[in-house]
Amino acid sequence: MTTHRRYAHALTAISFLLAAGALYAAYQAYWLVAVAMTYSTALLAWGASRERAVGRRLQAEERHATRRADLDPLDAPPPLAPCCPLWYHSTTVHGSTCTRVIPAASADSRQGNAA
Repeated sequence: MTTHRRYAHALTAISFLLAAGALYAAYQAYWLVAVAMTYSTALLAWGASRERAVGRRLQAEERHATRRADLDPLDAPPPLAPCCPLWYHSTTVHGSTCTRVIPAASADSRQGNAA
């Protein structure tokens, strides 16, 4: 079990315990406590989902590196896409491991507003 997976399991378990506590606090009419515990539950559930995503990505990168090492360099599989969550929102190469392919600029865009 990887560290990220362990953290995801721990955050999920704590999230369930807080959800149960929030239900009990709401039942006892401690509304402020119930709201705070519900918010904490959502925050920890989000953290658990991020830890799971990081763990899955690291496993995919490890499998990909193993496949690349086992094959001839000319037969190597293409790089993983997207390289990170920023890949969806950026329009430029953002790091040394970025897999984004920047299309060549067209003749119209190079001329700009020269009219």
